[in-house]
Amino acid sequence: MVFAVFEVMSNELSTPKILFCPVEDDSKRLAANSFMSMTAPGSPSNFIPFTNDNNVSYFVGVDANETNAHMVLSGDRNLAVAGKPVRHGLLNVTPKSVVTWTKNMHKNAGNIAWADGSVQRISSAMAGKVFTSVTGTNRFAMP
Repeated sequence: MVFAVFEVMSNELSTPKILFCPVEDDSKRLAANSFMSMTAPGSPSNFIPFTNDNNVSYFVGVDANETNAHMVLSGDRNLAVAGKPVRHGLLNVTPKSVVTWTKNMHKNAGNIAWADGSVQRISSAMAGKVFTSVTGTNRFAMP
């Protein structure tokens, strides 16, 4: 239910389209054009409601909080662990996890949002350092 985390911000965001990466490559995913969850009578034929994780291209850092600016808040969903693309659900990254980006969306790179509000492009070579922690497991909700 990653989309529900972003749905909470609907009063702050002008459109859910910004939650959908322009280079999204999964044909099952659709960019929603309204935070409304149901089609109202008289809605345009191209109305796509924001109703599920297929309307989102970004994961959420489950444990991120504003007290630690170096925690990953969110990022592109094209992660791989031990060379296998990460699937929908909860991802537990341990200090021994080998985390990289897949090549399909951003050519072995991805963007992450830090808990301090900044955004940074990270290469696969740096992903392991960013996503793993010597202090324990990091959890990410994958759309």
